[in-house]
Amino acid sequence: MRKSIFLAAALAAVLCTAPLHTGALEPLPPDVFPDIWYGPGDVTMDGQLNIADSVLLQQYLLGQVELTPEQMLLADMDFDGTVDIFDLALLKQAILEQQSIYSKAEFVSPDGSYRMVFSMKTNYKQQTAVTVTWYDPDGDPEQTDHFSYNGAAISGEGTWLNDFTFGDGNYAIGWKEDAVYVQLPPELPTNDGFPVEKLNYPDRTRVPQQFTEPLNFEEAPEISSVDIATDCYGDIERKMNVTRSGHWMVNNAVGIVGTAFQVTKKDSIGAYTVTLHYNEDELRWVPEGNLIVLAYRDEGVQIFQEITDLKRDTEANTLTFTTDQEGYFLLADAYTCKCFGKVSKGMPYEVDDITQYTSDWERSGACGDLLQLADKNWAKENLANSTFTVSSVSELASAIYYINATQSIEHILPGHRYKIVLVADLDLSGYTWSPVSDGLKELDGGGHTISHMTVTGGFADQISDDLSVHDVTFTDADVTGRNAGILVGNTRYPSTITLQNVHVQGSVASGGAFVGSGSAEMELTDCTAEVMIGGEPYTYPQMELTDCTAEVMLAGEPYTYPE
Repeated sequence: MRKSIFLAAALAAVLCTAPLHTGALEPLPPDVFPDIWYGPGDVTMDGQLNIADSVLLQQYLLGQVELTPEQMLLADMDFDGTVDIFDLALLKQAILEQQSIYSKAEFVSPDGSYRMVFSMKTNYKQQTAVTVTWYDPDGDPEQTDHFSYNGAAISGEGTWLNDFTFGDGNYAIGWKEDAVYVQLPPELPTNDGFPVEKLNYPDRTRVPQQFTEPLNFEEAPEISSVDIATDCYGDIERKMNVTRSGHWMVNNAVGIVGTAFQVTKKDSIGAYTVTLHYNEDELRWVPEGNLIVLAYRDEGVQIFQEITDLKRDTEANTLTFTTDQEGYFLLADAYTCKCFGKVSKGMPYEVDDITQYTSDWERSGACGDLLQLADKNWAKENLANSTFTVSSVSELASAIYYINATQSIEHILPGHRYKIVLVADLDLSGYTWSPVSDGLKELDGGGHTISHMTVTGGFADQISDDLSVHDVTFTDADVTGRNAGILVGNTRYPSTITLQNVHVQGSVASGGAFVGSGSAEMELTDCTAEVMIGGEPYTYPQMELTDCTAEVMLAGEPYTYPE
């Protein structure tokens, strides 16, 4: 801006022999530039920015010509709504700037440990300004230097030598022990000979650094934060990164407590120290003494390995270890891992009352209206022989709450697969339902009906064990989600879904009438379906046969109907 003011003053002095003409912009009609894009300063409206624009604007300021509203808009270089001497100054500056040449050259020291990128601007007077950006072996910028000289830009094609021998680009560099010396083009000698610039090497002294990454997520608040500490040069947060794990196997590891996290680091980082800050009040059923840390390695064989040099501070609620490996790390329950053969230690314990804890299912937030409907005490007091006998909507919600809540401690709480027996029809109108988890082994409808179920996935979801559903009818069901079904969403081999005297009616966004997707075996007996799947009608069975027989060889094998 200071240059513009000085330039404007100089122009005013030149033009002072005549009164200057200034004008305010007028509103433009719509679509005044229908055919071509004009940039600021293109007063001649020829699609170019050059001296002709400056001459025309100067003539306007001297009152020699008039400009159209479109030209006035383009002449207003400082966008203040008025065309005056300052706009002419800015226009002349822009024309000169347009003649500047920008170029880059990159050079690496003989030992490969230093890389410099020269960013150069050469103006119309052949004056070159150079910004030197240094990069460390990790590729991170670490220092910036500036110098300028009279002459053309340094090209990247010259030979950069350890002594001052000029290369093809008429310059040379000395990679000396104390600094880098750049000798510039010889056609501009100084009193001491050719111009030389001294560039000091970046400081790569390793100093202790650390940073803290918060990991206190609402659905997994056990770990509040992670501290990373190491000796390094540059900025540690450029060298290391801590993120929440996105690895499915790690996030679903046996015994995981809270959330897993991933540490990545640059090549210049060696050993580093990790300190996990955990929230003792959020550990729920896991004793503080059972906490361990596992590292996940994928070295051809995917394994979880226990950190053996773990330092515990139960007063500060921290776990600390040192490693030189990047990868995935997770807080885990030693007893849980022992149950699955992961570690050699762990104290067995019991959870007598799951209702006193907030379960993983509750933390997930995918509970629909069940938490408002559920009575946790009813669920605890009416569980007999792994069976819930349900006579109301609230009781069904309570049973599903308990089944879903116990899945996170199924290794601790015996009888973790449950049966639901209906003794009344249930109308779920007005509620957003939540699927029952893999803990359901049987739904005995007792000949009753569940109507107006609105749910994502299905009545049950993610079934990986055998499930029996019988003597139940679902009417006016509204099931959303991908690969959904009125009874079951997803299934996994080698589970078997057995349906007997089951009747479903309603709509499914995508998937199937009874089961959405998966590889489980299906056994259907006396079942019917009248369902809209993705907006298309579906009926099961597709046809009814009465008093029909068949004795047929199918692909060489005998087939008889009815069998």
